[in-house]
Amino acid sequence: MITIEKAYVHGIEFKTISGAGQKSRDLATLRVMVDRSYRDGESEDGTPRYNNDKDFWITVEMWGPRARALQGIVTKGARVFVVGRYENNVWTDRESGEARNRMLFAASQIAIDPGSIASIAYRSRSSEAAGAKDDPAEEPVSE
Repeated sequence: MITIEKAYVHGIEFKTISGAGQKSRDLATLRVMVDRSYRDGESEDGTPRYNNDKDFWITVEMWGPRARALQGIVTKGARVFVVGRYENNVWTDRESGEARNRMLFAASQIAIDPGSIASIAYRSRSSEAAGAKDDPAEEPVSE
């Protein structure tokens, strides 16, 4: 397993995929920028200077119930940690017949950096078990 730290969410999309004769599955697709910046000396005024020439973009996919759980929680601008594996998808383009490929990161876990969170509201165990979406008795936790 590989861990990506300091990834910033640029966009996120949720869908439910249904195959012929198969059970539908939830998919979350995130476009993230991986921050690989490093200190590169100091500016004339003595402040640190950073170089971001090693930053890169990658598509992250997460499938199943964990993908559904991200909905409404992970948003554009969030700093996340991602655990999973790299995959190189290869296919033949239907229109041109050309071979295509796409590198993506198949996530098994996505965690939000606590520094990205403004407030949190927890569900009670009883409302989780009952499948309730919101419990008006719950209070958000704020900084």
